[in-house]
Amino acid sequence: MQATERQLDDAIGRYHPTATIWVSRGRYTFATSDLKASGHFTEPHERKFRRQLSLEVRTLCQRGYFVKIEQTTIEG
Repeated sequence: MQATERQLDDAIGRYHPTATIWVSRGRYTFATSDLKASGHFTEPHERKFRRQLSLEVRTLCQRGYFVKIEQTTIEG
């Protein structure tokens, strides 16, 4: 029996805090499951944007969060 993505997300969230990053063109927003951290970043230059996004992922991982990145089309 295969576990669905939702079941895995629920199982991981029970044991470890998770962080979700929603990425849109030149912008990302993130929030953690324990609500201890959240934020956003906007950068029109792709190289600087990717560098900042990778730094954010690394920082969240070092703090003990499982990081999930989702692409979204929501602008704003």
